[in-house]
Amino acid sequence: MTYWAAVLDTLRSLAKRGKIAPEAIKKLKSADREVAFAIALIALGAKVAKADGRVTVEEIRAFKSVFQFPEADHDRVAKVFNLAKQTVAGFEQYAASVAKLYRHDTQVLDDVIEGLFHIAATDGKIQPSVLEFLGRVNEIFGLSERSFNQRLHRFSSHEDDNPYKVLGVHPSDDFATVRARWKYLVRRSHPDILMARGTPTEATQLAQARVADYNRSWDEIRKLMKAEKG
Repeated sequence: MTYWAAVLDTLRSLAKRGKIAPEAIKKLKSADREVAFAIALIALGAKVAKADGRVTVEEIRAFKSVFQFPEADHDRVAKVFNLAKQTVAGFEQYAASVAKLYRHDTQVLDDVIEGLFHIAATDGKIQPSVLEFLGRVNEIFGLSERSFNQRLHRFSSHEDDNPYKVLGVHPSDDFATVRARWKYLVRRSHPDILMARGTPTEATQLAQARVADYNRSWDEIRKLMKAEKG
């Protein structure tokens, strides 16, 4: 059974009357963590994309910005997307169920937020209403405001945007402090680390994009510091 077949099969087993209640996510066992990750990201991501009951080209494009899947699985992924977004309650109750499932491993929740930002930024700009949604999910997950702001500056266009904000450091921080922060962020985003904590291999491009942003920011900061020294 392929990964997407497993996700679809799990969703169907959780569904009642064609919909999935937020409590159903709690039924997943630890062995199903990769599947749970996909379901959580798809269901919340569908709400980010303002799903209207049908899978559009844009929704699939947004989804593909997070997950890699072969063309042969396209129809199966569409079915997964359609079924996962048919939750009984609003996003807050669903997000709370996801938070409870991963209450002992908040880094997985961090990966879910990362995926939601990817989906939200597919069109090049994150709308205020979507940003409010992301902020609320971040709050329900119990994640820090610092990490949220880092993502905001990675995925949004700001006049005052700078590499320091991407790394979550201050321009007054010394070289050693900034370097240590950069190494920490890159290390925790390594694909092997993500897979070990339950992020499926199909979503490892999340880590690749994130590490690229961190490395780019670090290179810019090094150049700035070198220029300041003259």
